[in-house]
Amino acid sequence: MMQKVYSAAASVVIWLGETTTDVDLALDMILDYNNSKKKENIFSYKHDALRGLRKLFQKTWWRRIWIVQEVVAARALVIVLGRTTFPWFYLRRICSPIIQLEFTNHALAPLLRSCGFQKFRDLDSFRAAGAMPVMRLLRSTHDYHATDPRDKLYALLGMTSDISTQDLAPDYNRPVCKVFQDLVHFMAIRRGSLDLICLGQCLDPDQFQSWLPSWQAEAGVKLFGRKVRSYHAAGDTQAVVDMSQFPRTLIVEGIIADTVAMLGGSVTIAHKCASTIQRWRHLATQAKKCSYDDFLKLIGAGVDGPGFEAFLQHPRKAHPRVAQKRCHAITRTTMGRCFFTTKDGRLGLCPAKVQKDDTIAVLKGCHAPVIIRARQDHWVIVGEAYVVGMMSGEIVSGSQIGSYRLMMIPLK
Repeated sequence: MMQKVYSAAASVVIWLGETTTDVDLALDMILDYNNSKKKENIFSYKHDALRGLRKLFQKTWWRRIWIVQEVVAARALVIVLGRTTFPWFYLRRICSPIIQLEFTNHALAPLLRSCGFQKFRDLDSFRAAGAMPVMRLLRSTHDYHATDPRDKLYALLGMTSDISTQDLAPDYNRPVCKVFQDLVHFMAIRRGSLDLICLGQCLDPDQFQSWLPSWQAEAGVKLFGRKVRSYHAAGDTQAVVDMSQFPRTLIVEGIIADTVAMLGGSVTIAHKCASTIQRWRHLATQAKKCSYDDFLKLIGAGVDGPGFEAFLQHPRKAHPRVAQKRCHAITRTTMGRCFFTTKDGRLGLCPAKVQKDDTIAVLKGCHAPVIIRARQDHWVIVGEAYVVGMMSGEIVSGSQIGSYRLMMIPLK
């Protein structure tokens, strides 16, 4: 209902609260940059203005799940900060030079990188896209805050292109786990998709239903590719599920494709990313089925191209825009993830909680391979993975010629 209210209004006002001295300086910078015919270099503004910009973007408003529909549905957005009012697109304009300069050698570049503008860009991209698949929205808002966990879904239903309130009506009397069980059931049966289980993680040995979306992942660690269908590990297959034991057990058809052999550790601190990747590079030479080009592609999650190797060796020599694109790709892909090789000689990235001898499965109707772990008479989800040689339907094609065998896999 609120979506209809927002879309009917001529404009929606966003109240970001009162200002402080440094936020006032940031506000002056935003207004000056937008109203000046000759755009100033953003580094020419006072240091405190950049620090104030960080405080502006760190306001709790930016992380509330219910603001997403407010931003997407509104015809026009107006921001009120203290006594000052300005249009939404002023922030889009101030973000442009930040994106271009955040990875330069300038002493203030770290301030740009840490100012938190990414949340604004996420919301702005939602606004431009309009209706989106529920999986993309859940993935993109993974770290948004909701007082009631059910709102992680209910707050998005008005913007989803593949599920509506008629399919899954909000019901606050229904337990949280039942709400997301209903969602998984609907997407598997009605849409033929198991993508949602990629949001699952077995964070506790006693956790029940590891295939349910988990909101407990470490803050700042992004899940793989927001464009869910950019990978096609299962080709164009539809989910095949046995719901006879649902929701206690979700039985899915898939292929046991490989096994984790060696672990290369994970990137947990941005400034140590380069040294960790060099360690991974050495380990990658032992993967018999993968080339060095495959390794370069892996750490950029498919973002490769001429000069990538040179960039790894001498990142400060790259053009700022090129550096920004590549640093963002590498950091987004590797941060908080573990590098591994497989028994069959492949390379991959997966959740940091992976263990040696965990299993890699390709499930029908699921865009990415998943790491699963054996537990007595069932398996649990560890998380999704990017595995070289599995992302474009190779395993499913192999099953058609007898290289791999389809089987029913019970997940709890």
